[in-house]
Amino acid sequence: MTDLDLLKKIKIENDIEARNELWNKYQGKVGSSYFTNGIFFREIGLTFEDYKQDAFFAFIDCIEYVNLGKMEASNSNFGTSFYYYLLKIKNKNQREVAKMGIPIYLSQLDVKNEIDESSSGLKKVFNSKTAVEFSQELENKTVREIVQDYINEQTPVKKQILQMYLEDVSVREISESLKIKYMKVYKFIRASKDVLTAIYSNAIA
Repeated sequence: MTDLDLLKKIKIENDIEARNELWNKYQGKVGSSYFTNGIFFREIGLTFEDYKQDAFFAFIDCIEYVNLGKMEASNSNFGTSFYYYLLKIKNKNQREVAKMGIPIYLSQLDVKNEIDESSSGLKKVFNSKTAVEFSQELENKTVREIVQDYINEQTPVKKQILQMYLEDVSVREISESLKIKYMKVYKFIRASKDVLTAIYSNAIA
């Protein structure tokens, strides 16, 4: 059965078996997409199982998006559209990491960044630990864990600021929603980015 035949059964007849057949047909593309970007995904802590789950949701979204008439007219297959949706998974993760100012791009993963230990933000992190203890804690942590640990250490209000920021809420909207001065929110987010960049740099040094 062609992709178009399967999609007709899925979209018109809500055929679960056809959906599973199409999903199984594209497992190779899911695997190759993950391993092509494996260095990045492993660095941020996205396992293949997690990626596969994200890919399945992308697969469902892609089925909803596909226009059967246009697909038939152009004689295209489902894989072309599905590849675009798989690419969106990587782009979404890159945006989330970049929003916190952490320099984790494929061209930079092998670079050993130097850190400035005189940073006031980094001094606070080291405050209750020796450098050795701190390095041991970071040794096996992924970027997601580093960011989440930092957020968890904040006061409830600051935690809310960072969580909203990561959900693409603008600084102005955060300020208005929480009734906190704009510059106060802006400076806290900027300081958090500096601290997280320093922590990440120390983790890969």
